[in-house]
Amino acid sequence: MIRILSKEQAQLGDRIAKKYITKKKLMDNAGKLSAQFFLENIKDPFNQKVLIFAGKGDNGGDAIIMHHYLLEYGIDSKLYIFDVKASNSILKRYKIFKRNIINDLSSDCIEKYDWFVDGIFGIGLNRKLTGRYKKIIKMLGNEKIISIDIPSGLDCNKGLPISQNFINPQYVLCMGGYKYANLINEGKRSFEKTYLIDIGLEKAYSEIAEVDTYLIDCKFIKEIIKKDDLLRNKYSNACSIISSSEEYSGAGLLSLSATLSAGSTYVKNLVPGKIIDRYSHIAESVDFAIGNKGYFLETDYSSVIKADIGAKKQPILIGPGLGSKISTRKFTSKILKFLKTKDNACVIDASGFEPIYNTYKIKDLPKNCILTPHLGEAKKIFPQIDFSSPIDASRKIRKIIGNRVLILKGPSTIIITSKGNYYIVNNGNSLLATAGSGDVLSGIILAFLSKGYNIDHASILGVYCHALCSQVYFQKHSRYTMLSRDIIKILPAVLDEVFS
Repeated sequence: MIRILSKEQAQLGDRIAKKYITKKKLMDNAGKLSAQFFLENIKDPFNQKVLIFAGKGDNGGDAIIMHHYLLEYGIDSKLYIFDVKASNSILKRYKIFKRNIINDLSSDCIEKYDWFVDGIFGIGLNRKLTGRYKKIIKMLGNEKIISIDIPSGLDCNKGLPISQNFINPQYVLCMGGYKYANLINEGKRSFEKTYLIDIGLEKAYSEIAEVDTYLIDCKFIKEIIKKDDLLRNKYSNACSIISSSEEYSGAGLLSLSATLSAGSTYVKNLVPGKIIDRYSHIAESVDFAIGNKGYFLETDYSSVIKADIGAKKQPILIGPGLGSKISTRKFTSKILKFLKTKDNACVIDASGFEPIYNTYKIKDLPKNCILTPHLGEAKKIFPQIDFSSPIDASRKIRKIIGNRVLILKGPSTIIITSKGNYYIVNNGNSLLATAGSGDVLSGIILAFLSKGYNIDHASILGVYCHALCSQVYFQKHSRYTMLSRDIIKILPAVLDEVFS
């Protein structure tokens, strides 16, 4: 897994780095490696005209040094410096002449260049853009831009624009480590083309004890995968699902199919009696018709308990498609209360949150559980929390949920673990924004629980594999549309790739 830093942690890392490397060497590394990135990744680099914007901070210094090395490598590069006086020592050190510096800038001038480098602001920006800064950033519009560290105009900790205008780059070069703004909110747009540049901060960053936020990568996934049990039988990976209503039976069908496709070998499927026939085509599940209505009644609680859902600590999923009827909500509340007396791991999704929207308290939920809300659901569960910054929101949620796990689903999905760490899974794309995608995810997570993974690892594996499905589908089938059932179809092949 890869650490992700707040602005304060990155600034602390810079101070610690003085023990290992000089500031001049750090900046030289940043400038040189950025120039090398240009040569190695930009098509036909020697026929490109580059204009570099350098602010007055360290970010601007990196940009000036990048300009120096681009010239050395034979690239046609020019500089626009916001504060020449503040940059004078670097200009002298690298012998940068006035003929390479542009003083006046117009839209006609912009048209002369092919690529632009954004070294205007770094991680320390904390004020709205005005004057030349605002004008130039607006002027750059949709030009081809490489941003150094984070796109100028974004708040480092929130990934949100500090004012209306901000840089929307084609590439971002992170100096030493990811910052929050590289992954969340507007930072997500350019994350696919965001690259870590090793400038010599690794030792310093490793000393920051406060880091608790990480990006999940393939290497970490491989580390937590269990070996297959060659002596298992069909009951070894068993689980239960309580889902569906006449109105939303599709949600339960998706969760059930995903659970089976992800490897659960015995699924006890409890649905309202009136719609049991809708599940007849899924031969692999063991279906229990509860009551005779198209939805669960409060009085159906005893029938569910008789079905022995808590047997042998098998994990349970409750919620997909249950609906919001008052009687069903009371039924769900009773089930959750029952599960709190058990050690079974459980996943609570979708309509499973209905009791919490009303009078049910988070503290009354099962302790060994995973909550999987999307942003809209999270706002209803935690109405007192501001979700504009998802990482800040996650820290506040952690104080409320105790040792439970919460998966905040979104473009950048955040997993709050039972140990108090925060994991961002950012390998998915917008194809996942389709009806039923969350029902599929809850089924995948349930399957990993049935395989013996704890609630932290089941959540991480489930979210990662679910997101990877969107990548595979994008590459092999369509860049524009994907149905939730398509996720289930390609899931076995994705699991082969992850677990091989």
